[in-house]
Amino acid sequence: MVREKYLAVRSDIVKGAITLVVSFVLFQFRAVFFLFLIPPFLYGMRRSWEKTALVLLLLWTALFVQTMVLTAGIDVPGIDRKLLVLVDLSYPSFLLAGILGFFLLKGRALKRFLIVSVAAGCVSVPVILAVAANQSFTGLLREQIIAITELLRQPLSDSGSFESSLLMAQLDPQTMVETTKDLFFRFSLAAYCGILVFGYAVARGIRARFLGEAPIDVAAFRVPDRCIWGLLVVLPIVALDLFVDIGFWAYPFWNAATVLLLIYAFQGFGIIRYRMLRSPRLRRARFFLTVLFLMLLFLPGANIVALLAIPLLGVSELWVRYREV
Repeated sequence: MVREKYLAVRSDIVKGAITLVVSFVLFQFRAVFFLFLIPPFLYGMRRSWEKTALVLLLLWTALFVQTMVLTAGIDVPGIDRKLLVLVDLSYPSFLLAGILGFFLLKGRALKRFLIVSVAAGCVSVPVILAVAANQSFTGLLREQIIAITELLRQPLSDSGSFESSLLMAQLDPQTMVETTKDLFFRFSLAAYCGILVFGYAVARGIRARFLGEAPIDVAAFRVPDRCIWGLLVVLPIVALDLFVDIGFWAYPFWNAATVLLLIYAFQGFGIIRYRMLRSPRLRRARFFLTVLFLMLLFLPGANIVALLAIPLLGVSELWVRYREV
């Protein structure tokens, strides 16, 4: 009995240490930093939330120490070091807190992801206000965006063609600053939720591949019918914002609309997956249909139709039961 407890504790320590090291290393690849969520999800799927919380806390501590080291030699006039640490560490902190919240909550995974995303959005408001209050930092961000825009405009100015002049008009520095701000506030929370779902889905796939556990059954995924009311509330506000600038108040509705459309898009893919599994002809044409869909994504005009068609297919199952045929 004592030996079994000892072996169990040792296994927890070893696997926790491996999770910590692998996740920390993956975070260093900043272009794909979101991969660092996969090891904690893998660990938490077979451990209690208390043990998962300890690993997440140790990982956060390692990231905090790294951030303190990296910002030690940075001296930017008007920008306090604490603000640099806050900016660099806030997003991974919210992601790690999202993992902990996911394992703390009970119920369907979709419900848990939505709850932690809403909580993250509420908690992030003071952080955003603190960053926005520093004029030196926001001015630095603005200068960076303008500098990047000018780099993009330089080859176009040398060309002198009519198409280049049209594109240069779109790449106005001040317009790009406002566009970047709108994109961030409109889709940041949806991106946060998507990153968490990605880490969870990959972790489930790894466990299914190597441990024989049941994978995520896309063909059986269904959105609760009551979610349509949320979509009916937020879409009119988003449409209104396209014609009348509502300002800051439109951002939560943009994020909510994006999340709901992605959920219904997943249901749409589930319908397609279900019909392919049921129909041998569609199963044989799967590669062709996938290539066709990817081609449509790169055709102006057609890409919008393709992107909206999948969530609309998911919404339409409220009236047409595709998976009961």
